[in-house]
Amino acid sequence: MTVEVFDLTKFQSMNGTPLDEYASRILAQGSEMLIGVDYDEIASLLPNADEFHSVYLLELCAKLDPNRVAAIAAPYLGSRIASLCCTASRILGSLEPQGISAEVRLVIKECPVIDLYWDDPTSGESRQIGTNEVFISELRGKLGIAS
Repeated sequence: MTVEVFDLTKFQSMNGTPLDEYASRILAQGSEMLIGVDYDEIASLLPNADEFHSVYLLELCAKLDPNRVAAIAAPYLGSRIASLCCTASRILGSLEPQGISAEVRLVIKECPVIDLYWDDPTSGESRQIGTNEVFISELRGKLGIAS
C-alpha cells in the first residue's frame, strides 16, 4: 500500500471542506505523511496565510518539530482570531514546561488580554465570543509565570 505524502501545493490551493478533510487526514496519520516536509518552509508561510491555513500550518509545525514550535505559536495567543489563539494555546499547553524558552515565557507573560472574534460564515459578521484571558492564565500557571 502506498502512503500519501503531504503535498504543500495541494494544501495551499484548497479551501473549505476539502482543506479540512486533507489537513485533518495529514495530522491524524502523522509522521509517515510528513516525511521530507521542511519545518522552516511551513513556518515561513504563516505570516501571509489566511485563518484556516494558519491553524493547520501551526498544527503541522507542532507535528514536525515540537521543540521549535513554541516560538512561532506564542505570538498567536494575542491574535483576535479565536481559532488561532485557541490553537496556539493548545499547542503551548501540550509542550513540556522545561522545553519552553525564556523568550517564549516572556511573550506569554506580556500577552495582553484581548477580545476574541469568530467570523460568522452565514452573515459575514465578526462576532466577539470571549477573551484570551483563560488561555493566558492557564499557560502562566502551568509554566509558573507570575502575572
